Amino acid sequence: MKRPSFKVAFCGMATAVSLVCMFGGTLLEVLDMTAAAAAGIAVGAVLMFAGPSAAWSTYVATAVLALLLLPSRWIAGEYAAFFGLYSLIKWYAEKTGPRLSVLLKGIFFASEAALVYAGLRWLGGSLPKPELWYALPALAVFAVYDLALTKIFAFLYVKLKRFFR
Repeated sequence: MKRPSFKVAFCGMATAVSLVCMFGGTLLEVLDMTAAAAAGIAVGAVLMFAGPSAAWSTYVATAVLALLLLPSRWIAGEYAAFFGLYSLIKWYAEKTGPRLSVLLKGIFFASEAALVYAGLRWLGGSLPKPELWYALPALAVFAVYDLALTKIFAFLYVKLKRFFR
């Protein structure tokens, strides 16, 4: 990207696309996590083509606008706490090497899960006592999500790189 104005416009468009995805998730409650995950892909696209500072500003702007504008705070919270942030964490973790990256991403997921559990307990939810075997299927789903996100980012890079020279 050569022009700063183009970078700002790209960040604004990514924010708008993310908000529209999350608003779609408020219309169909079944798609709330899917909408938040799709909105997180836009942060990864900004990270690839505009750099980390633009991606952080896109993430923050989208999270704040989602919390202010969306009728469902749950989707906005999912985006702000995990799906929007994970694209950035993934990029930083994968710069460290393959083994350490898996460990760092696993620590991020486990800490997010613990925070969600503690937050729901604090709000007064009657939740079962966490068992270790609950974490294994969750980690498997997280690994599939991480692999899918890698494939989506590779596809976006191949298809869009000619527009961002």
